[in-house]
Amino acid sequence: MRIPIIVSTSLVAAACSGSNSIEPGQWERTTTFTPSAIGIATTITDNYCLTPGQAREPTADSILGSLPEACAYENFSMTGGGIRGAARCGENGAAPTTLNGQFDSASYEMNLELKETELGAQTVKIAARRTGDCPR
Repeated sequence: MRIPIIVSTSLVAAACSGSNSIEPGQWERTTTFTPSAIGIATTITDNYCLTPGQAREPTADSILGSLPEACAYENFSMTGGGIRGAARCGENGAAPTTLNGQFDSASYEMNLELKETELGAQTVKIAARRTGDCPR
């Protein structure tokens, strides 16, 4: 006896969502620092435009923004719905930072664990969502 199998397109899409890209367009990014210099969580929200090229091959700079001059991202990857990487700051590459998160085509969120800052250990949470097309 044969049993018919009905597969919804949303299940197929979910199973194939291992895409390494996100949609180009206007994005809103919210960054929360805990603790901050004033001892409580500080939140900053900004908007940016992601070009089609940046969306096809996202880099840490295009997703997270540029780091100060003495810092650099390392081993950044966005694959299979996961975001991984690290950053180092200082002349000797001190203050290692790990970043982990997840993404889909229209949103991402991640945590950065700062090991050494003036405030001690610090967590930075970043959440972003696509809000539409880039302004012309």
